[in-house]
Amino acid sequence: MKSLGMMACALGILAAQPAAAQSLVPGGWSGPYWGLSAGGVWADTKHAAKFSDLTISGHIGYGVQVASLYVGAEADGTWGGMSSTSYLSPLYSSTIDADWSASARGRAGITAAGVLFYATAGVAWSGQTMAVHALGHEVSSSSKIVPGLVYGAGVEMKVLPFVSARVEALHYDYTAQGRSFADALPASVSATARKGLDLDETVVRAGVSLRFN
Repeated sequence: MKSLGMMACALGILAAQPAAAQSLVPGGWSGPYWGLSAGGVWADTKHAAKFSDLTISGHIGYGVQVASLYVGAEADGTWGGMSSTSYLSPLYSSTIDADWSASARGRAGITAAGVLFYATAGVAWSGQTMAVHALGHEVSSSSKIVPGLVYGAGVEMKVLPFVSARVEALHYDYTAQGRSFADALPASVSATARKGLDLDETVVRAGVSLRFN
């Protein structure tokens, strides 16, 4: 709900300036672009203490506009991510830190008065480290690249003829995490506790892009 509220505010701010935005779209939204973003990430993990963090991302993409319709593709890399501590049993706990993530996504949307409203979805990867503790003392550690899915939505507006600003919210689902770290867990950890390792992340970020169109 926090992410949806932030998105609604951003949509209202950007959509409130249609006349100014229209004059800044010499080539529409077709062509390549690259840029940077920054924002916050929140974890959603079963049976875990969750911590938020700041993220910095770089992205590159290409899009095609036909009339008011837009389709494109984008890849990004993000430094930073969630941290969570799961209590697996009275004896064992685990702490997972996401150090980085990357995604390859499609983007599709509509344009109106120089503003692009879009939805996005694709595949994601996250570099994560899990440390297992027994009564507060670390007994093992393992690093994995965990695959997942990502989807979300955003709004983008030209602020200069070849510069655009965006706000977007992305939801990452890493359902394979429990299986990825299965070999790092003690055999006594129950199947239910292992399922509790599966996590989601929500990222809300703002950024700028340099466009070549």
